[in-house]
Amino acid sequence: YGTDASGTTGLYGQKIGLGVDAYSDIVNNVISGNDSLGVLISGSNVNFFQNKVGVNAGGNAAIANNYGGVLVQIGANHTDIGDALPSNRNIISGHNLNNGFGVRIDSDSNLVAHNYFGLGSDGLTPIPNYDGLNLNDANDNDITNNVASSNTNFGMSLFSSSFNTYSYN
Repeated sequence: YGTDASGTTGLYGQKIGLGVDAYSDIVNNVISGNDSLGVLISGSNVNFFQNKVGVNAGGNAAIANNYGGVLVQIGANHTDIGDALPSNRNIISGHNLNNGFGVRIDSDSNLVAHNYFGLGSDGLTPIPNYDGLNLNDANDNDITNNVASSNTNFGMSLFSSSFNTYSYN
């Protein structure tokens, strides 16, 4: 989704790498090198695990999606970005252009767990987003056990949102 077959070079020819509008399991992909978004989630009940977004296949260098990594739109509720198992972590980094975000959530009742925002797959190499994780008018979300480091602006931000739980980040 946006890179050559080896996952090392961005192609920058498509606007959005992957659009998801219904229940889906999105597992173990490289989604980088797109002109706008890496992933647009507009439907509910999506499981998003073990993906590399905005980085190369090795998870150690940026191949930015030019606007941002993952956008969970209004109404796309009950989406899991990562889960209770650290082995299902996503690497969502490298979106430092055009005020880019790693993940932006505009919906309710989602889980964001065990992800790296602004770091490589080793958990140490800085690969910044402008903002790591944004919640915008998003309520009742559970944000737990994530690492947001090396991002240029906010690691995690919350705007016009209520009843969200942030724990062990």
